[in-house]
Amino acid sequence: MRKEVLFAIVAGGLVGLIIAFGVWRANKAISSKPAEKIAVEATPEEQATATPKPETGLVIASPEDQTVIVETPVTISGLSRSNSIIAILGEEKDYVIQNESNGEFKVDLDLVPGVNQIKIISFDKDGQKTEKNLNLVYSSEFSKTSATGSPPPSPAVTGADSVREKVKEKVEEKLKNPKAYIGTITDITATTVQIRSSAGEIQQVSVDKDLTTFIEIDKNKVSKEVKFTDLAIGDFIVAMGYKNGNEVLAARRVIITPVIKLTERTAVYGTVLTNAKNKITTKNTGSQNVTTIEPDNPVNITEDANATVVKIKLTRISEGNVIVAIGTTTGTSFLARRIHVLSPTPNP
Repeated sequence: MRKEVLFAIVAGGLVGLIIAFGVWRANKAISSKPAEKIAVEATPEEQATATPKPETGLVIASPEDQTVIVETPVTISGLSRSNSIIAILGEEKDYVIQNESNGEFKVDLDLVPGVNQIKIISFDKDGQKTEKNLNLVYSSEFSKTSATGSPPPSPAVTGADSVREKVKEKVEEKLKNPKAYIGTITDITATTVQIRSSAGEIQQVSVDKDLTTFIEIDKNKVSKEVKFTDLAIGDFIVAMGYKNGNEVLAARRVIITPVIKLTERTAVYGTVLTNAKNKITTKNTGSQNVTTIEPDNPVNITEDANATVVKIKLTRISEGNVIVAIGTTTGTSFLARRIHVLSPTPNP
């Protein structure tokens, strides 16, 4: 009996020594390793608020394409390469500005009722051109028709907000922003309308007889309220409402309108070579393209002067000036509705 007790004591002691030795070796191995650098990753919220780099040369931050706007003017903001010249082409008014040193730009643009085809064009210091299209629908009536149809607010989150809840909130907020689908009707069912956009994309629109208002605008811009049954395959429509997770637009207002043609407005940038006989010849320092610019009637000619924009006459523009012209190409010439002389006149 005593031998068994003695054996148990000795065995237990050996096991204890083995365990202690293992712990000692592990601690020594850990302490002997050099301290590792800990990479701190930005939270989703920090990533969202960080200023993105315009890798493509031009990024539109706000508003999103095909957004329904209920008040004008609307603030258009974005990023481009630092010290670039930004031309923002609206339906009736254009802006030419130089962005900030960090690449940011912002302009308040007046909208016209209906579809606004806006172009944002950036010219970098080498004259390289980058452009984005932005389609906005201005409807002061939409807020009235959508008052009972907007998605209900989500219940408040109690306790600490998790990343999942924050992401969910952002998604829900995105779904609450009214959007527009624009295109030609290709199919109609009892509760849905299928359209093809100008880009060839097939989009689905759901309608509700109690929530959706239907308006028809003729070629003389005379509008009248119509019924869902007045829609027909081949009609060109502007549907306004809220998108769900399946990209189906729950329409609150549908406008039947004549086909809206894609805008041909654009901008050119270059150094003036000649200004004679009501024509200006310019050369882009980057592309080396030579453009002949003719002023439209009317034309808005301006220049930068002491941090303000002032109107000038065409004859004021001289050789060596750097200008941005906004208009359309007609044959071999560029018909400009806006000509702006930059300051300083060398490259932006």
